[in-house]
Amino acid sequence: MERMRIGQVVQETGLSASTLRYYEREGLVSVARDGAGRRLYDAQDVSWIRFLQRLRAASMPIGLMRRYAQLRKAGPSTLRERLELLCDYEADVRSRIAELSTHADALDAKIALYRQWIDDAEGSRQTYIPDIHGKENDGREDRQEQKPDRRR
Repeated sequence: MERMRIGQVVQETGLSASTLRYYEREGLVSVARDGAGRRLYDAQDVSWIRFLQRLRAASMPIGLMRRYAQLRKAGPSTLRERLELLCDYEADVRSRIAELSTHADALDAKIALYRQWIDDAEGSRQTYIPDIHGKENDGREDRQEQKPDRRR
């Protein structure tokens, strides 16, 4: 099995050497060392690091990543607990995606409204476009918006 030094893993993953060392300090990664104490990574280590990158990209807190890494290190007897941890976090991610989708829909509606106002003004050769945040707001914008869902 080919071993890689930290510089090669940096190139493979796009993470900085300091991030890799941080992951090691936090207990997320256990890395073999050579006789001189230099880190030696194998393909399985790199695959695990890539999975950690996905967890971070999904905004998983380091503490939860640490718990998952501990369970993984403990072996197959923790499979159900790992499954539960990942399922719970996936549900959280999907909830955030739904919330972001709602916000994106509100932005789309606002953009459409602005485009319509600009088209209306240009079509009638008007030079006046309503000041949507000031006194000239004719209420069209307020009618177009819905209050965000604050329930949680």
